[in-house]
Amino acid sequence: MDKKVIVRIALIVIIFAVGIMWNNSTKTTPVQDVEVIDTPQETSTSSYLVYPQGWIKKESGGIAFAFPGFLAVKYISTSEWPPSIIVLKQKYSCISSEDTASPSTSVKEFSSNKVSYCEKITSEGAAGSQYRQYEYTVKYREDTLLLNFILRFPQCMNYDEPEQSQCVIDQKYDVRSLAEQILTSVTEI
Repeated sequence: MDKKVIVRIALIVIIFAVGIMWNNSTKTTPVQDVEVIDTPQETSTSSYLVYPQGWIKKESGGIAFAFPGFLAVKYISTSEWPPSIIVLKQKYSCISSEDTASPSTSVKEFSSNKVSYCEKITSEGAAGSQYRQYEYTVKYREDTLLLNFILRFPQCMNYDEPEQSQCVIDQKYDVRSLAEQILTSVTEI
């Protein structure tokens, strides 16, 4: 066989394999053991919505919680989704670390509605995107809840206008508020 033909065949095989890998990585994994909520639900102890309309309810480890089926922004995507929540058999604590040995990790404590949350964000870059792992902890009875998920942020400068400007706007999405909503939806089952 001619050397050029062999190179072309090899190139086609490589392109085909990359296409299959890309297609598999962009598929949405079906969420198991969930219920889509058609109408907002409230708890008897609060006036805020526990499960916003269109969110998905999941039961795991003796608790139920709700999360959005998708983020309402174009330029942030879910990488590890649905989020996971586990009950840690330990007291809540948070040690903020502005100056850590790893500049890709930050730990901050914040309060909202008289509740303290610990936020840990670990960032890792990869081929035009940044992946951020979010871990939020909050006191839950005598234990601690741990919420975990990963989001993908593409590099906005890789886009031309007007996509670049929209990307910058989208990436101001309030992830902290999202985490708080998910954590406040937790109920015991």
